[in-house]
Amino acid sequence: MKQRSPSNLTPKDAWTWCVDQYRQLSAKEQLGLQGLASLVALGLLWLVTGLPIQQLGSNTAQEKAKLELQRQALTLLQAQAQTIRAQTRMNPEDAKKALEKITKIWLPQAQLSPSEDAIQITFSAVSASTLARWLVELRESAQCTIVQADLNRSSTSALGAPGLPTSSSKTSVLWQGRLTVGLPH
Repeated sequence: MKQRSPSNLTPKDAWTWCVDQYRQLSAKEQLGLQGLASLVALGLLWLVTGLPIQQLGSNTAQEKAKLELQRQALTLLQAQAQTIRAQTRMNPEDAKKALEKITKIWLPQAQLSPSEDAIQITFSAVSASTLARWLVELRESAQCTIVQADLNRSSTSALGAPGLPTSSSKTSVLWQGRLTVGLPH
């Protein structure tokens, strides 16, 4: 039989050639080759099974940290909810009086139109910071909630004439609109 080189053999012939070459090695060389083959097999096994498991474990640590942050946020929300629940609810008449007082202080130009369980408030030319402070007071002191809001933004020149262009580049943003405020039940 004519000897072929390993590069032009069929797969079956290549396997036979490899086995023949292996049998020609000494026992010590065969043992070294078996050890090397075992290391390659273990490396492949690690790539197939061990590495994905290790990556899964590292993702678990990240997930634990993320879940811990979410748990802390929920604990904080729970404490806030319990604080709100523990507050004594104001009756609608006291809430209406508190609303009127707060509005006189923060929005003296506002017009109030009461109905059964809500009050409509119309205002104009109010700065954002004043409106924000009024809303905080409304929630905390009068225990009222905004049911409906229709706000419009307008600019006023530094001289105080709305909508007129001036040589001054200073303008402030003011708000106008109508809010419907619900009284506590």
